Amino acid sequence: MSVKLSLKPSNNSFSNLAGLDYIWEHFMAEPWNIGWLDVSFNRITSIDPVFVLQLVCELHELRVLYLHGNAIWELSEVDKLRELQHLHSITLHGNAIAGNNKYRKHVISTLPQLKMMDFSAVTRDERVLANVCRDRGGRGEAEKPPAAASSS
Repeated sequence: MSVKLSLKPSNNSFSNLAGLDYIWEHFMAEPWNIGWLDVSFNRITSIDPVFVLQLVCELHELRVLYLHGNAIWELSEVDKLRELQHLHSITLHGNAIAGNNKYRKHVISTLPQLKMMDFSAVTRDERVLANVCRDRGGRGEAEKPPAAASSS
C-alpha cells in the first residue's frame, strides 16, 4: 500500500473534526488522494458521523487514520468508523477507551479489515477473539474521572 497524500493537522487543540473538509477542499489539489489522515494529539472527544460520511464519500484512498492522544471515552465512538472499509491502519492509544479491557477486541471486531492497530500488527488469533467478543455483544466505556468539585 502506498499513500499518495497525507493531511496531518495533529498537535492542535481541535475538540472535534468539523472543518477539516474545508482544509482538504480548499488547500489541496487532489483531496480524494489523501491516504493518511493524522488528527492525533488534539482534544477530540467524539467522532462525528457526518465527518465519517465525508471521509467515505470524498477520501476514497484513506487507508491510515491516526486518532491517538485525544480524549475519546466511549468504545461506541469506534463503531462510527465502520463505514471506512478501506482503512488498514488506525491508532487510538492514548485515549481513555484504551483503558477498557475490551478495547483492542472491540476495535478489531468493528473494523475487521485492519492490518495494524496502535502500531502493531493485528493477528489471526486477535481476529478470532474479536469475533467471539462481537458475537457475545461485548460493549463498554472507559471509566470517566469524577467531576471536579465546584467551589462555592
